Amino acid sequence: MNLKKVLSYGLALFIALVAFGFATCLTKHVGWAVASPAVSIAVFAHFAVHQAQHPFIHALCALMIQFGLGLLLAQLLSGWVGSMPAMIVMFELITMLVALLIGTSLGVQISRRSRPVAGA
Repeated sequence: MNLKKVLSYGLALFIALVAFGFATCLTKHVGWAVASPAVSIAVFAHFAVHQAQHPFIHALCALMIQFGLGLLLAQLLSGWVGSMPAMIVMFELITMLVALLIGTSLGVQISRRSRPVAGA
């Protein structure tokens, strides 16, 4: 397992989603919240293109890092913004799992198409 790559993509995903979360709160514009899953799909697709072995396992580990950091940040900010209902946390996790499946599948397909065909 390429831990350095998993950590870097987990942190990149965390930073992108925190930025989109703050942008959504500051502007009160729903478009930012809709764009968040699209950015997650793009990050997972990029990760899968550059991860030849076990891309789904690596993406899941990156997601666990992002989700853990997100829970930690939510706990740190809970005194300021209040606690988050468990239903919203579960919805966010399900959304991220769907983004992982779509993005990683897309990245694997792109990676397979960009490789030269053996024997051709």
